[in-house]
Amino acid sequence: MAHNIWSRFIHSDNDLTGLVAYSLYKQEKIDWVARRAQFLQRAPTPQETEDQFVLMISDAHVRRFRRSAEMLLKQFASSMLATELELERATIRHTALLKSLNPPWYQKLWRDTLAHITSAAVITALISLLWVVSAAPEHFVASIISKAVQGRMPPPPLADPIRRD
Repeated sequence: MAHNIWSRFIHSDNDLTGLVAYSLYKQEKIDWVARRAQFLQRAPTPQETEDQFVLMISDAHVRRFRRSAEMLLKQFASSMLATELELERATIRHTALLKSLNPPWYQKLWRDTLAHITSAAVITALISLLWVVSAAPEHFVASIISKAVQGRMPPPPLADPIRRD
């Protein structure tokens, strides 16, 4: 007796739910054959399998297999989407990190210009200080250093805000 199980599960060539439902049916059939073989102490004949398993698959069974297949496919899709979403987030974080480490040319130019101006100002101040110290009389520099070390530096003179000549 020929049965038409395939067409009960698969409705079109692109019926992924039907294909998964059919594979669930086949897995249940394999499990049934194994249980039946253990019970009978021998493998069931194809006719026994047809009579006792295949023919008992009702439309309700087919709907149950299809619902299970839909649930498995949804879980698989959710899992894949979650994985892809996490990969995309990691790519975005990586791209943002690379952009922060490699700013645009105009930011580099501004940053480098500020660094050069600052270093030039520091070097100019140091050279000026050395020139002032080298041009001052020796005892003057020594007295300033000793007063600074001893904490006896006089306060700076207050400038007269109003000068009338």
